[in-house]
Amino acid sequence: MSEPIKLTHSNRDSKSMIIDLSKILEPTQIENIQLALKILAHLPTDAYTALQHIEEIASSEDWQKLSYQIARTLVDAQYEITHRQIIEQMKVDNLDEMESDDDILAAALKLTS
Repeated sequence: MSEPIKLTHSNRDSKSMIIDLSKILEPTQIENIQLALKILAHLPTDAYTALQHIEEIASSEDWQKLSYQIARTLVDAQYEITHRQIIEQMKVDNLDEMESDDDILAAALKLTS
């Protein structure tokens, strides 16, 4: 990272600063930060407040447990979304007209080819 970090004042009267993250982070880190911010932006106020409280009181072990619970929830959500999308793609117009296993097999082959 040869370029210097760019810090700019967002307002001369304010102490807040904007950091050009693209100059100090790898692209995947930037994507991870963007994804984390997207999740935070969609959290209900109560959940965000709870997260702030957890930040103040949680131990390292608490954070590990919380991370596991969040990971499990995300994997479950991914499964549900993927399952729903697969079912939507697998809809067969003439399903009621299929009379034999051969008809079902032919439709399955058509869907997967």
